[in-house]
Amino acid sequence: MRNVLAIAARVVAVGLLLTSTITAKTDDFEPFGLPTVPASTGVFTVIWRNLQVQTQFDMKIISRCRALGARCLSPEAKKLISIIDDGANSDGIARIAHINLAVNAALRPSNDNSSVAWLSPLAVLARGRGDCKHYAVVKYAALSEIGINLDDLRIVITEKIGQRENHALVAVRNDGRWLILDNLTSVLTESSQVIDRYRPMYLLDHNGVRQYGNRVATNVTTCHS
Repeated sequence: MRNVLAIAARVVAVGLLLTSTITAKTDDFEPFGLPTVPASTGVFTVIWRNLQVQTQFDMKIISRCRALGARCLSPEAKKLISIIDDGANSDGIARIAHINLAVNAALRPSNDNSSVAWLSPLAVLARGRGDCKHYAVVKYAALSEIGINLDDLRIVITEKIGQRENHALVAVRNDGRWLILDNLTSVLTESSQVIDRYRPMYLLDHNGVRQYGNRVATNVTTCHS
């Protein structure tokens, strides 16, 4: 399985590189090439602040698990470490593609009522299933652990155009382009290439929460896929 993911990640990376050679760098500003404004108050701000605290605690568990090696008793911590370390022989876009593929493979899609709450990365992996925001939280944590600069990493809350459904994505800036990681596909794309499908509403990152224009999420807790 690891070899399959590694090969698939390299194929995705090569395909994206070939596409990128003919695509202008339009995403340097923010994902989707659009400006944002701070959202210092609101439900999303509270959710993200709490989740950041929980994630920091998870990262301490990950660090202890690495130190303990075989004596680590947290299966979910071992799983996240495995996702991160299995892509260690890749770099750049290939390693980003590996994280996307590995997290998509590690979780089962779930849209039941018990998946409403935002969960920390290890809580998601312990549960083994989730919706789009859960995939996004695990990818965000894994990417930060492999050394992606936090200034180049976002969770983007979008609305599916024509469907009135919220959908969470992860955006990673690589070589001046914002790459989109989506639980609905193993293919990495640039944000400028999916703006006809997803309307961005909020950005979540290490600085807090920002909002695209006057967009307001219809439901801040659930994803439909």
